[in-house]
Amino acid sequence: MDKKILPLFQKVRNLINEKDLSIKTIYNYTFDGKDGIAFEYFDINNQFKTMSYRKMQKQIIKFASIISDMLKDKEKHSVVILKLSNSPEWCISFYAILMAGFKPLLINATTRTDGVMNLARQAKAVAIVTDDPFNYDDLTEIYIDNLYFRKPSKDFVPDWEDEVIFCSSGTTGDVKLMVFNGENLCHQIASCLDMPYETDTIMYPRSYGRIKLLAMIPFHHIFGFVAIFLWYSIYRETFVFPSSMNSSEIQKLCVTRKVSHVYSVPLFFDSVARQFNRTIDMAEEPIKGYLKALLAMNLEGGEPLNKIVVKKIQQKLLGPSIRMCISGGGYLSNETMRTINGIGYPLHNGFGMTEIGVTSVELSSDVNTRLKCSVGKALYGVNYKIAGGAKQGELLVKSPSIHVKEIIGGVLKNSEFDEEGYFHTGDIGEMEEDGRVYLKGRAKDVIINANGENIFPDELEFYFKDVKNIGAYTVLGIKKNKNSHEEAVTLVTVVCDLDKDVVGDLANNIRKAAVNLPNGVKLDEIYVTTAPLPIATNRKVKRLTVKQDIESGSATYINVNDIQNAKEVYNFDDEVVMNILVPVKRLFAKVLLLKESDISNDAHWINNLGGDSMNFFELITLINKEFNINIPDDKFIHLTCVNEFVKLIMELKKESK
Repeated sequence: MDKKILPLFQKVRNLINEKDLSIKTIYNYTFDGKDGIAFEYFDINNQFKTMSYRKMQKQIIKFASIISDMLKDKEKHSVVILKLSNSPEWCISFYAILMAGFKPLLINATTRTDGVMNLARQAKAVAIVTDDPFNYDDLTEIYIDNLYFRKPSKDFVPDWEDEVIFCSSGTTGDVKLMVFNGENLCHQIASCLDMPYETDTIMYPRSYGRIKLLAMIPFHHIFGFVAIFLWYSIYRETFVFPSSMNSSEIQKLCVTRKVSHVYSVPLFFDSVARQFNRTIDMAEEPIKGYLKALLAMNLEGGEPLNKIVVKKIQQKLLGPSIRMCISGGGYLSNETMRTINGIGYPLHNGFGMTEIGVTSVELSSDVNTRLKCSVGKALYGVNYKIAGGAKQGELLVKSPSIHVKEIIGGVLKNSEFDEEGYFHTGDIGEMEEDGRVYLKGRAKDVIINANGENIFPDELEFYFKDVKNIGAYTVLGIKKNKNSHEEAVTLVTVVCDLDKDVVGDLANNIRKAAVNLPNGVKLDEIYVTTAPLPIATNRKVKRLTVKQDIESGSATYINVNDIQNAKEVYNFDDEVVMNILVPVKRLFAKVLLLKESDISNDAHWINNLGGDSMNFFELITLINKEFNINIPDDKFIHLTCVNEFVKLIMELKKESK
């Protein structure tokens, strides 16, 4: 343990010993003492800017005054929706809403209008703070631009609210909203108190270097809110906001702004690991052998063969300034854990839920311990146990940081705990004697996607109810491969016969409906069957039975791709090949770090080429720039190979003439 680091945590000890454990107290601790740089960001003109904590505080007071004035006819302590992407404005508006006396409901900035209104009705919201142009009936619309340009009231007096509301990823039907109060959040901050005994990289004095956090994980998400915004703003550390979710832009930002801490979902680290592994695969000997030896040496805990080479490798990834990486919100593969740690970036695995906050992180400095992919021991003030006292079973959590109330279907009630005060997570875990926990999977049928987000099948089924000629159907998650915990969103439906044209028409109708799925969720697979779906006594489809049958290779369920096996024949003339197909394939190779000769024209972006959603957006950006076009969002779902990109580019070019 570094004795210079331990005193830093005295500030948190003082906080948790306060009589008033409130959000107001957290705010006061955040803005006491010396000033510092709060934000590094790009403005609307893509110009790089910074903002200090002192400037941030002034803006909070200004925004709070204006919000209070705009909502003077609304009842205090009502709900105000905060719908913004990560930005300085999000951070300022969060505290401003609370200071004005209203409860912020934190939602995804991409939530569609109908989803927003559904959330508003159930939370009984009176207003929305946003930067989008949509009309929200019955809500007072507070636009960010207005908060900047309106004059604040001179006689404004803060009237602090002490509750914050988080929502699940569901936005249709009866949603579940979690209510946290100031005491919960104070204890969430205090959960870091044992960390200096485990690690010297999660927090350290300024004399050791600046802490700069990549503010990529949305702050409406409990992981981003707690692990980045809440924990580090109280120490007045710096948040670096990317201008886009383009993976190459994020990596460039980490290098140029010397980001030190990267906390993200597994998908991000998977992408970095894939990029490095493909760099190795494309290298010639003896460089390839040298890079593999370098990776192995780092994993053995030895000194790198050549620190200059390590630095050059890191310069092409996230930069040489990275000192702490944490993955949370989903399953982290051992392969990714090995690669990222082998590069020299200390990657740790953590656990939390919207209902309980962040409750554990594997903080060991020993790389071999981290490679086991545990989610660590329960943090300070948190107790873990396995249901029934067994070594493996449902993980139960007791902590003063767990939400105190919840709103389900518009009804407010107390949070549910068992007779011993434990919250049942629904996750299956295994606990070692030393308290380390290893997660084994979900107890429920919630789908976990590549971003680690929860996808609710009941919600998705709503979008397919009007599909022409669809029979009985269900939506569930199917493992993408035997060794993966990532699940493909899959629709299974009953058909009268397996005629290729009938199945093809139905599949096309289903895919058209899938374009409207909420919050970026996409339909990965469609299966059909001529047999009735298994039904439980409550008249619901037995998803687990269907899931097990498909994953075991049962012939009862057939992937529509197998029925539609005959692919469309693309006969491009020489001019198209030279002017469109060749550049498209070159861009595929550039983004995927593959040789052009390894990319066939009909190879699937994910299934055959190993791409993912993050580098897909990078590809879209490059193709738009290369051909001076703008590919519409609703076309993304159809673009899975070189041929489909070429065909669409030809259509868009023709339309523009």
